[in-house]
Amino acid sequence: MSATQSDITVFRNEVRTFSGQYVADDDTPLDLTGITLTSSAKAQAGDASTIADATLTVTNAALGLFTYSWDGADFAAYGNVTSECGLAYDLKIDDDVILYGQIILKPGVTA
Repeated sequence: MSATQSDITVFRNEVRTFSGQYVADDDTPLDLTGITLTSSAKAQAGDASTIADATLTVTNAALGLFTYSWDGADFAAYGNVTSECGLAYDLKIDDDVILYGQIILKPGVTA
């Protein structure tokens, strides 16, 4: 199974939630029962140090459905809070990367 690239935008003062489905190459849903989902953000791909972790929730294991959320507040100590910056992230099922890309971290919007 090959990994998919998807860049996402997160504002520092929001929680962004995305949904996904784990499927085989022929688009058949794969069961997530007993599977470990992880997702972390790093300054750049391959870094050992993790800056933040996503919150992952299996919403329907039999159909391979899940959500993952990034909380902008988790990046408070990273970069300049008043300007846009980028980080690398990946999402793994067990040890296999299924999704990767860049988080575009933007300053929070004021009310």
